[in-house]
Amino acid sequence: MTALPDIPRLYTALAECLAVLLFTPGLVARFSRRATVAITMVWAVVLSAFLGLTGNVPGPFWIPCMVAAIGLSYLYLWGTWSITLLEAGYHCARAFIVAEFAASIEWQFHCYLWPSRSPVHPLSLVLLGVVYGVVFGVLSGLQHKLPQPTEHLQISGSAALTAVMLALTAFAVSNLGFLPGSEINMSVFSIRTLVDFSGVLVLAVQHEQLRENALHNELAAMDKVLHRQYEQYKRSKEGVKLINRRYHELKLQLAIIRQEQDQAKQNAALEAIEQNIRQYEAENKTGNPVLDTILTAKTMECQQENINITCVADGRMLGFLTIRELCTIVGVALDNAIAAARAQPDPEKRLVKVAVYAQGLCDAAVRALHRDTAGAGPRRPAAPGPGPEKPPHRRPAAWGQHDPPLGEQLVHPADPVPPAQKQMIGPKKHLRPSHPRPQGPAEGAAGAFIFSRLALSVTAIAVPPLPKGEALAKR
Repeated sequence: MTALPDIPRLYTALAECLAVLLFTPGLVARFSRRATVAITMVWAVVLSAFLGLTGNVPGPFWIPCMVAAIGLSYLYLWGTWSITLLEAGYHCARAFIVAEFAASIEWQFHCYLWPSRSPVHPLSLVLLGVVYGVVFGVLSGLQHKLPQPTEHLQISGSAALTAVMLALTAFAVSNLGFLPGSEINMSVFSIRTLVDFSGVLVLAVQHEQLRENALHNELAAMDKVLHRQYEQYKRSKEGVKLINRRYHELKLQLAIIRQEQDQAKQNAALEAIEQNIRQYEAENKTGNPVLDTILTAKTMECQQENINITCVADGRMLGFLTIRELCTIVGVALDNAIAAARAQPDPEKRLVKVAVYAQGLCDAAVRALHRDTAGAGPRRPAAPGPGPEKPPHRRPAAWGQHDPPLGEQLVHPADPVPPAQKQMIGPKKHLRPSHPRPQGPAEGAAGAFIFSRLALSVTAIAVPPLPKGEALAKR
């Protein structure tokens, strides 16, 4: 059989440029549109020139030249588009194997129709445009036809490594017939085309799995949001029923009080009614509507569980948090505190304390948290001798400037409480546990989130019984 020429380097450069640009429409550019277009044109010219100049290099230098060409595409993807290094490697591997397949099938058609015709002949250029147009047009149509995740597709290290290894394996197997001393014929071209096509299919299946996983995660997140909205609806419905029932009971009690002749008994009955009304006051006004909604829902839940909850919070200081972050930090901390208080068999000992306060130094915030939790039980006399100097409270110069990290998660050991009751769950990113500190016997599940300029404390305290002779009002 007659030996056939290999693919022209300019054909390969055009295929690599089109393959890389095939995966960029779903990415976000780092620069303006005009700058991105200019960078893309410069990259395409440099890549084409490099492949053209290295077309006749000796065999030992061919693989390093291909690696350098792939590196240019990798740097272009990472430097021009807002993706990570792993994502750039993943897209570069997919683009490389697609370019190999497109260039291989086009040159196979060329050698089958007119093997002796020049690559720059008009018919050759027409065939080049038709084949590349069909291949990249079909791939682009399939890519845009399938539903895509609303958020950026996250590529893990294992997914990127798998894509790179698959692309390298397909490239190596498809070029085994081009080793020195081998005869290049149509059989070798057919094997290379089939292997490259298999690599494209395998990488397409991997990408489809990643896309389906991302869509599944989005559906699961949406289902959680709908479930929370339904739970909020049920709580609102129960709140309306509770208000209607209490309204009916108050009408009956007022009718009985009007019939009472003894003034002392009337005052006692009115005081009891006022205490009942105060018990069912669940509305919170902290200055943050999201925090108000969370605290109101948790307060109603505490009332149903016979848990006393106190809140001292300035919600305006939490304005730098997003709704999701605020719901996660405050909601999870309150859920854990309520669960720890619910485990207390005596309803009179159930207490949950919530505090959001400004704090200049994190150490002072930790001391304040320990001082607050220790204050629930009987105070012990201080040891003689000078104590540690209390740092001065420093008000930040500008509340509008906040550090990007969420802060530090501070968790007390809470030895008297079982592990299931003292879990403090928060965002793991940007958080680290503090140094352990001894805890008083009256403390339960306690924790705090220390931000750059404020502290959020949620504490479940097992209140000890009052000593004999102390009035209830003194508690």
